[in-house]
Amino acid sequence: MSNTHQDDIDLMRRIIQQDEQALSELYTRYGAAVYSLALRIVQNHELAEEVTQDIFLKVWRQAASWRAELGKLSSCC
Repeated sequence: MSNTHQDDIDLMRRIIQQDEQALSELYTRYGAAVYSLALRIVQNHELAEEVTQDIFLKVWRQAASWRAELGKLSSCC
């Protein structure tokens, strides 16, 4: 298992425990990639920002449903 994948697992465990710093670290790691993908899809900077915010809010609210065995966080970006 790669260090990045293990770091992601650790971040998600901390997010499940409502650690806001972990969410900030996750955003630092993946925010630009999520925004870039959203921008390619919606072709609008403001909408891409909103989509990115919604995605990280969903991670925060639904972190307990994430399963490491189903894939890496980095697979989406």
